[in-house]
Amino acid sequence: MSVKAYELVPSISKFASPGDKNAKIDCIECCGRYIFIGTSDGYILKYIVQETGVKHDSDSPFLYQKEGQHAFDSKKPVRIMKAASALEKLIVLCDTVLFVLSLNSLEETGTKLKNIQTFCVNENPTTSDPFLVQICVAPVSKSQVAVYNVTIEDKLVQTTSYSLPEPAKSLGADCSVICAALRSKYVIVDCDLGLVQDLFPFDKDGFASFICRVAKEEFLVSGPDGLGIFVCSGGTSTRPPLQWSYPLTSLAFHHPYILGVSNEIIMIHSIVDQQQKQAIPFVGGQIIGNYDGHIYVCSPNELNALVPIPWEKQVEVLLLDEHVEEALALLEKMGPHNRSVGHVDPLKRRFKQQAAFIYFARSELEVALDLFLDSEVDERELISLFPGLLPSSTSFVRAVPPLHSIADISQLYHGDGGKIQEAKQFLLHFLQMAHDSRKSLFPLEIDTALVKLYAELGQNKELEALLESNRFKGDFQCCNSWLKSKSLHHARALLMLQNGKQSEALSLWCQLISGEVLDSNFKGVSYFAQILKNMGNPDLLWQYADLVLDSNEEEGVELFLQDANDHSKGPVSMNLDPNTVANYLQRYPNSLILYLEHLINDGGNEEEKFHTQLAVQYVDRISKLKTSGIDNQRELDENILRLRKFLIGSSQYRAQFLLPKVRDLGLDQEVALLYGKMGDHDKALSILVRQLRDFKAAEEYCLINGGKNSNAPNLLLNTLLAIYLDPKLSGVQGDDYLEPALELLNKHASQLDPIKAIEIIPDQWSVSILESFLQGALRSSMTKFRINKMEKSLAKADSIQKTVSLYDLERHSLKLMDSNYCCVCKKPFTDMKFARYPNDVVTHVECGRLANVCPLTGRCFSLLNDTQSRR
Repeated sequence: MSVKAYELVPSISKFASPGDKNAKIDCIECCGRYIFIGTSDGYILKYIVQETGVKHDSDSPFLYQKEGQHAFDSKKPVRIMKAASALEKLIVLCDTVLFVLSLNSLEETGTKLKNIQTFCVNENPTTSDPFLVQICVAPVSKSQVAVYNVTIEDKLVQTTSYSLPEPAKSLGADCSVICAALRSKYVIVDCDLGLVQDLFPFDKDGFASFICRVAKEEFLVSGPDGLGIFVCSGGTSTRPPLQWSYPLTSLAFHHPYILGVSNEIIMIHSIVDQQQKQAIPFVGGQIIGNYDGHIYVCSPNELNALVPIPWEKQVEVLLLDEHVEEALALLEKMGPHNRSVGHVDPLKRRFKQQAAFIYFARSELEVALDLFLDSEVDERELISLFPGLLPSSTSFVRAVPPLHSIADISQLYHGDGGKIQEAKQFLLHFLQMAHDSRKSLFPLEIDTALVKLYAELGQNKELEALLESNRFKGDFQCCNSWLKSKSLHHARALLMLQNGKQSEALSLWCQLISGEVLDSNFKGVSYFAQILKNMGNPDLLWQYADLVLDSNEEEGVELFLQDANDHSKGPVSMNLDPNTVANYLQRYPNSLILYLEHLINDGGNEEEKFHTQLAVQYVDRISKLKTSGIDNQRELDENILRLRKFLIGSSQYRAQFLLPKVRDLGLDQEVALLYGKMGDHDKALSILVRQLRDFKAAEEYCLINGGKNSNAPNLLLNTLLAIYLDPKLSGVQGDDYLEPALELLNKHASQLDPIKAIEIIPDQWSVSILESFLQGALRSSMTKFRINKMEKSLAKADSIQKTVSLYDLERHSLKLMDSNYCCVCKKPFTDMKFARYPNDVVTHVECGRLANVCPLTGRCFSLLNDTQSRR
């Protein structure tokens, strides 16, 4: 037993029936301010109840005044009474007769049913009529249960009935489910399906069956051996049974408690854990019930009330005893309904916070997290459990009265490292949610604790993300000391930068670059360069540029690079002149090449000096690699390829300046490219053919540089043919070029100038050798001739059509008067410029926006046939 939930208060201590003085109380019922008592000698007594708030001679806070009575002629016991407040009726079972009485006057309405064993009211009928009361009735000797509707006209209308294996002794109903206690067993009736399902049997002799509704379509029934068994509509149980310590005489439910009465005691159990919570001595108890929210218990000759202890006191006691589940269940049921919203919420939040700390102490962290968030706990209360996490500058003091009895996390878990680590992970998750929600009033304490937890738990990425966030509000001195003790120098630099200490942050990063201090989380020179660039301070950039470039040229060049589409940060915002940067990087050739590549390829710079300078840098690097005497062929080939691609892709460099430098390196292909850029195609092709013997490259060169007009002959192909068939070449040397010459003739017959090609071809070649070329050249010439002829005819037809259109326009005259005006802007014509539409609508040229749509009528005209030209 853990809580005092109810207090027993005397109500009517000396009851006496108006008839037989020895008559006893057999049943009771409440409706509003009225209580009705049914006696064993056939009387119904009506009392009005007043709550005084003060104690009288009876030690009761209630006054009971008799207002009326009704006597049944049979003088038999009044066994059951149920009030139907919507109809202002009282339904009474006296002996075996069911009566309907007026609730106010207790007069009989004349409606009655005979031979009735028992009945119950369905509090949740499946009907939308608010003035209809549904009752379930069990006849005395029939094995069935019938459903009646009590109408506003005082009629009992039977709607349906269900057959049972045995006659019923007691009933309970909810929605479309009926629970019935028969002579030897319990059954469940599904009214929708018309099915009867057995629950469990019991001994016929001496067994007292009780049925009490506890939830929707769920009942508590008395079972063998003092058990209370929960049953649902499906015939199953979703809760464990409870155990009564004394034989029951009556049963009731008042959330969250089950109330049972015996001849000696009132037993109060929790529906949450089915454990007994309170026992109240009470001799002779025979009836207990929840009557319209009021709990009454009676013996044969006296009536008492069970007054609930205030829910706040119950919850407080339950939490002190750490019965947290029951406390929360009671809180959810009672809290919102017993006080104004403005007073309930703070108290309810406090109780939930206490419950959350209890769950936390039990290591039930998921439940604790939900309660902490729901109750909006002060995050500092939780942080304070972990020594050293709160900043020294905080003014926090734990709540008074305290929410918990935990000194700190070490005391709670007795130094268990695993549990302490788990608790820290929990706190970290909770504070992350608080930080992300932006609702907390204590960002200083939260962010400081997050920094320390991230550092201690090794979550460096999250730590850096927090320090880089513009919402970070942690205590600088406290965080800096903590990070320093953990040797997290990169995070310290971020913290300094976040707090406006740029010089200190950069100095610390310089120590990381130089190796004076070590931190594996430091991202290197490129990151430092990006930080410098993002600062937008040219003085700082030039101050640290040498350090960055000396450390790593390839990564250090990031200091001067900027995305072409990003003009918010970097050199552009600092107005760094590319000439200044290029001159400065002369001492760092690798960085200079990367910078110039970025400037040209990504930045789209087309200044000749930068293009030429980049090519010179390529040439110098190739020269150094060739003279180094080290086996670096792969690197050499890569740089030659970069130079070649640059010479092909760019057209802004000074080819004549580069030519002698490239020629001295013996790069024949690159020399050919430079000759090509200079327009000296003969020399370029001669190098490709004679020195490199790359016939395919020579052919591609001609196709690329030979002109874009597909109808005109490609004269470079004729030049290439002349090189192949140079009469100065004789013997074996000349024979080496016969095959590529023939291939060129046959493959590009349509692109060669046939006249010049024939002049180049040696006279001794036979027609059979040239047959393929001649056929292709002839076919190409005929095709070009026909195309030209067709184009000429089409042009002539178009000219005739235009002439006809012009004549059609000119043969119509238009006379403009001083009084004429534009139909769009309503202004007169001040010059000879106007537009006329086929429907003779005249406007200013600028007012007629669409040539084929009349601006006045909206009519569309065909552009080909109808549109008139503007003049």
